[in-house]
Amino acid sequence: MTLRLGWFSSGREEADCDIFRSVMSASEKGGLDVSVSFVFCDYDEGEAPSEPDYPERRRFLDLVRSYDVPVANLSWRRVQESWSHDPKLDWRTCFGKKMRKMIYERPFELGLVVGLTTPMDADSCTRFDLVGLYPSLPSGPRGDRRAIVGQLIRRRMDRHGAMIRLCRPNDGEGVPVTYCSFPLSSPELRALWDEVGGLVVGGGWERLEDERLASTSLFKRIRFEEERRELPLVTYTIKLFADGDLDIVNGRLLTEGMALATASDLSLTVDGWLQQS
Repeated sequence: MTLRLGWFSSGREEADCDIFRSVMSASEKGGLDVSVSFVFCDYDEGEAPSEPDYPERRRFLDLVRSYDVPVANLSWRRVQESWSHDPKLDWRTCFGKKMRKMIYERPFELGLVVGLTTPMDADSCTRFDLVGLYPSLPSGPRGDRRAIVGQLIRRRMDRHGAMIRLCRPNDGEGVPVTYCSFPLSSPELRALWDEVGGLVVGGGWERLEDERLASTSLFKRIRFEEERRELPLVTYTIKLFADGDLDIVNGRLLTEGMALATASDLSLTVDGWLQQS
């Protein structure tokens, strides 16, 4: 039976388009037995045209519509502003309720959260089976992309990657589903590490700030290597659900009817895809 997906994304990055296009292409070619019931975006059409990510948001929605997939828009800003008069009330609860009403008539079995600005509220995490992409390993640093890579460099960690995890309210720590990793000590990166080492003065590596690291070639290369693995990681994870190898029952991740003890390491599969692309 075809797995119906609900897609949740702000579409603010080029990667959002690439991942959506990859999944739809795999579906059209028969590699994935899935359909997308809708795409939910937490920005209104034409919202904030002066912001740097506006062109990407427009391209993302145009791409979605090119596949005849319905789009549901709800501005997180406007919902937040409408509830700002009462600080005791969490605007995300109202946002989640409005969102669920918008997608109620378009059922789905698995929700995929990729680059959504608004964290999922508790009710949505309970009512839906949702998994989200996160730019770090299960045992890796936490934060946004920039903070994560900064921590990797300051701690001189030896591996990095991305994971898919069950969604929890307000971006809480969810159970890892799948992940992929790559080494940070490869010959190609050693010279870049040496360059950053030249920036270290009094206080050592821990004193290097994110802003300074973000301009280094090492930072950019680590981020590039992680981002290019997101596309196959998402695609192959969806395939595991579509083929019945993974399932979510009552908020628990199962494989062959048994609770999954550890997340599935898809590193070899992802690396094989990258070599062929």
